[in-house]
Amino acid sequence: LADEVHGLAVYLPAATKTLAGMDAANASLTKAVHPGIGAAAEASALDTYARRVRSVRTKLAALTPPPMLRPWHDEEAAWLEALARDAQRLSGALRGEGDANAAAAAFRAETARRPGVSKAQQRAVKAYDAEIDAIDRLSARIQRELAQLNRRLK
Repeated sequence: LADEVHGLAVYLPAATKTLAGMDAANASLTKAVHPGIGAAAEASALDTYARRVRSVRTKLAALTPPPMLRPWHDEEAAWLEALARDAQRLSGALRGEGDANAAAAAFRAETARRPGVSKAQQRAVKAYDAEIDAIDRLSARIQRELAQLNRRLK
């Protein structure tokens, strides 16, 4: 239990700092893309955005989450990769390499999907609770066995 608390104390600040990189990437994209800049400039801004998102994903993937946060960590990393992929797909479509409408719809859908309190997080909390319950059962068993040993020794 102490190891898990320590793991949380190490992981959460690092993950929060890493994911703050998304705020900068989003702000940069918002600033770069505006009406009238043209498809080539939008495509370039989306390429830059995709690189920044992948950089955040790489940094997040380098972190070691405690077991209870592994599902959330994996879901967040998968979302970042999907977001970068869809930004790259839209960039290509703006350059004439595919259906721009479909690519734009996919990119908008992915940006709207950002994982929050998710099923993965709920599963993580349930797994953590189950682990605590198992520790409690083991502790109770140890106490019973200690009591039996004490009775035998008296």
